[in-house]
Amino acid sequence: MKFHLLTLLFFTLWPSTITLGQNEIIHSDAYQYLEFLREEQAELEFQLKHKEIDHPFYKLASTRLSILRELIISYGRDSQMNRMPEYHVVITQDLETLIPNGRNKLKTAKPNQIIDERWRFIKTIVKGETFYLLERLNDIP
Repeated sequence: MKFHLLTLLFFTLWPSTITLGQNEIIHSDAYQYLEFLREEQAELEFQLKHKEIDHPFYKLASTRLSILRELIISYGRDSQMNRMPEYHVVITQDLETLIPNGRNKLKTAKPNQIIDERWRFIKTIVKGETFYLLERLNDIP
């Protein structure tokens, strides 16, 4: 799905910072990612307006983008981080494609817990649907 590819686009960006309004410093890769998310939101609105997608799909995708936006803003403000994390915002039915038996594993997971040596569980957010916020870790050789 298109939204799963969002997180892959910015690993080639160089780490630096830029200034946003009100003297707010944010990593340039985060700023560029936020620009990309704004374009994705505009595309969703276009598709809804032209009846290419239905309202439930729009709502789900728009909420996912909103959650992802908050993760990226958080990353962008953290001066200690030196690379853009690969974030995934998934609903329950998509969870099993990323983590075998993922629903059961995340029932008892705590924030920042490592799952299957490949994922860091960030948190769960309920906004109409249950969204699981995950960070893919580097593959272990």
